[in-house]
Amino acid sequence: MLNVTLGTRHVKKCIAHGEYCGKVIYRDIDAPLRTGIAFDKLANEEHYSEPCPLKPFPVGCVSQFGLDYMHLVCLCVVRRLLLYWKEPVGPLCVRLGSKAVSQLSQKLTFFANLLAGHVLLLK
Repeated sequence: MLNVTLGTRHVKKCIAHGEYCGKVIYRDIDAPLRTGIAFDKLANEEHYSEPCPLKPFPVGCVSQFGLDYMHLVCLCVVRRLLLYWKEPVGPLCVRLGSKAVSQLSQKLTFFANLLAGHVLLLK
């Protein structure tokens, strides 16, 4: 399984090391790609927390699994926007008040419970 608390080593498809300058910056545009062999051997210990449960199957976990736009871009952007509106990062005129944050949290929890029930029904 992937270790998601990587900090400066969070690139999924290559072995790039970033540096923290208020945010993580990756300067190496020619970093070597991750390989299936290195994945099977857990060569980069900081990138994996445990062996992949799909390892016994004849599947290339590096070469045959795609990284999708929704998880890489959309969810990250939405998370940043929510933090921008909630945390003391954005300008005061765009921040949400505590009542609005509480209402938003309740609605998200409600929809998460609805979706979880729907996903179980699909299985």
